[in-house]
Amino acid sequence: MADYKPVGVPFDRTFRNTINENFGILDNAVNTQKTRVDDLIAGTEQPSEVVDARGGAPVLRDRLDGVDAQLAEKAPKEKTESIITPEEFGAKGDAVTDDTQAFKELASYLLTNNTEVHWKPTAKYVLTEPLYFKSGLRMYGHGAEIIWRGTPTFDNSSRSVGIFNVNGDVEQSNKYDVTAINLQGNLVNNESHTLPYYGSITVPNHPYQVGDYIVMELDTGTQNSLELKPRDHKLVKIVRVEGDILYVDYTSPYTLNISQMTSPKVYKATPAENIVLDNIFINDERVITEPKDWINSHPNVSEFMSGVVLRYCRNVTINKVKGYNTKFPVFYVMLCSHLRFQDGYLDKPAIVGPGEGYYTQFNNSRDIIVENIQGENTRHIVDFTASSNAIIKKSKGNKSYGIDFQSHGNYEHNIVYEDCIGTWNFASGESFGNAVRDYSLIRCKGMLLGKYSKNITIKDSEFTLNNPLTSLKAENSLIHWYLSSGTYEADPRSVKNDRVIHFKNCNVKVYSSTFASAIISYHDITIEGGQLIDLKKETENYRGGFLIDLRDVDKFTVINCSLVDNIRFRINTSSVDIDFAFDKNHMICHGEYYHFTAKTTSNMAIRAKITNNTFINGKTDGTRMQLHRLPSNDDQTNTQSIVLFKDNIVKQGTILAQVTSTKDVYISRDNTLIDCSVTVDSGISKIVNTDIIVPA
Repeated sequence: MADYKPVGVPFDRTFRNTINENFGILDNAVNTQKTRVDDLIAGTEQPSEVVDARGGAPVLRDRLDGVDAQLAEKAPKEKTESIITPEEFGAKGDAVTDDTQAFKELASYLLTNNTEVHWKPTAKYVLTEPLYFKSGLRMYGHGAEIIWRGTPTFDNSSRSVGIFNVNGDVEQSNKYDVTAINLQGNLVNNESHTLPYYGSITVPNHPYQVGDYIVMELDTGTQNSLELKPRDHKLVKIVRVEGDILYVDYTSPYTLNISQMTSPKVYKATPAENIVLDNIFINDERVITEPKDWINSHPNVSEFMSGVVLRYCRNVTINKVKGYNTKFPVFYVMLCSHLRFQDGYLDKPAIVGPGEGYYTQFNNSRDIIVENIQGENTRHIVDFTASSNAIIKKSKGNKSYGIDFQSHGNYEHNIVYEDCIGTWNFASGESFGNAVRDYSLIRCKGMLLGKYSKNITIKDSEFTLNNPLTSLKAENSLIHWYLSSGTYEADPRSVKNDRVIHFKNCNVKVYSSTFASAIISYHDITIEGGQLIDLKKETENYRGGFLIDLRDVDKFTVINCSLVDNIRFRINTSSVDIDFAFDKNHMICHGEYYHFTAKTTSNMAIRAKITNNTFINGKTDGTRMQLHRLPSNDDQTNTQSIVLFKDNIVKQGTILAQVTSTKDVYISRDNTLIDCSVTVDSGISKIVNTDIIVPA
């Protein structure tokens, strides 16, 4: 019998150690007895049936243990563990073997098992056919690589099929008509508390209930350049039901006109949810290797694949997914919501035409977070088509072929960029609608292109503005304001009161190819604080300074600017009264023409206030600067001018006030005029002149 040790006081350290030692002694004793029995059996002659049953093993138990091991090896694995690998389904990951079948079996297994998939960090899995997944896909690559070597047997020119595809379920064959739309928000009271603003649609005789997901299909058909025709396709959740009215977890600032709709409908969806793709490298070896550009089309465009396609998905996290040499988007996202993409990279995509060379393309999707996405030689890092409610952070493109941050103008809205670098575009053609609104760019740097672009905010940034924007507010930024080649006209589809540009505490440098530009049909343009400078003054030798022509502008204000340099202003309009204000600025006048004047006006009133400014003669030839010609009789018809020139300091200036009508008013008071020439027509009906004249 084994010699066991006394255990001592219960549950102290000695007790625990002794118990463990006694279990070891017991195990040794059992193994010793097992060996003695095995030796006794082996040394004793046994019946032939027993010997045959042993199958060459010393004892029958060893034979049975071996058979159990063999059966376990051959039997289908019943995977109950929470983590699996592609290798368990036969994948090799050696960059040579086609692992498609193994991944198909893995995808089939995941249909009924909520399991994480972890790849070998060094694996290179070769795939030749698209794979399809459902809810709960959690794929952790640990830096492993997917190599695409397949050729699709179908036309994939729409980019809507990927190497990996994650799809929710929809009932498109069972659609219901929409008879009223209000996506701009309803304040819904729910007993003791107030819910947030929700959009609503009216769907007679619907079968839906709270918690259901539906797809809104609100289309307005062909777009044109003469009117706004907002449309919307989104995956939404029903949060409240009141008879035929469905309240959904989505709003839009656009007014969707039911009379413009072409058969608006909704249908039920069951989104694929809780998707995770982490640390995966996608390498497309099928794409062309000829020189890359974004002008030419490739003849075999239908043969290529997107990297990952997400359709009808919700709650998606994409982390550290990289693409290389891809043609179509690394991620093609359609009708999804609540998405997060971070730390992604696209290197040297095969760009040969529109729709290619993207990292992400978000179609009809919403509630999106994108952070730290980088691109090398890409066409678009982030692309939005009819998507909304997104924030993009710390992303940039290097050596881009096209636009880093693209919005197609398909009525995208409520998108914020922070700490990004690149080129932004807000329009891509009349067929899309060419309309976006409610964008913010904070601490960003780059170039901005757009058309109908309403409520654009720029803050603490540096931008070149290359197209007219409908409404813009820029603050604490450096702005290169390109006023087009002669005209800078607001989108005529907008309401005029919405056409507002406001620069606050910005350094604004204006230029155009013609040294002049007409700002046309804006309601209000205000430059407050900062500087307003002719960008080309130092590099171009031309007379007169940069001319800003104001046509059909209701209000124009320059106030509190520390420097206005080489800029001229001219009112040139008809049938639209203008309020012009130039207050508390320091201005240097280089030009040979008047810096404030009016020309070819008719059937309107000019109300101009030039007050509290300092005007310095910047001419180098010793002659006086031509400061203002207001009122002006230069081709005026039925124009009344009311001009207040007050509390200014003028050095070496020429001032001229000419009669344009019997109702003109010219008030010049409390100015300090140093070595100036002043001429005021006696025909002006009311003249007040109380200036301080200082001779040369």
